Amino acid sequence: MKITLSELKRRQPIDKLAIRSAELSLYLAEADVGGERYLVCEPDGRPLRTVNLVAMREKFSGLEVNEMVLVHESAYDEMVGQPGPAGSNRMEVPLETFPSWLN
Repeated sequence: MKITLSELKRRQPIDKLAIRSAELSLYLAEADVGGERYLVCEPDGRPLRTVNLVAMREKFSGLEVNEMVLVHESAYDEMVGQPGPAGSNRMEVPLETFPSWLN
């Protein structure tokens, strides 16, 4: 399912915000709200994207976020015959929700 930032503002608090490192310099966001997971999108339906982690975190700086994590899954294991994305190469790194330098 998809959700925009303006919809998220109305549905706060965000239980968990997962910032996905999709490629070398591409970040996407998924938000867990009320037991549902949403892909955060632009008003036109395209996924909200940034080219660095700080820019993505700034997009959510005014929202109440209980937990924030950086998620990375490597495609390299799949390329060498190891399990694909459902395998064990997923890393989920906790991030400080909103450090003082972002406010």
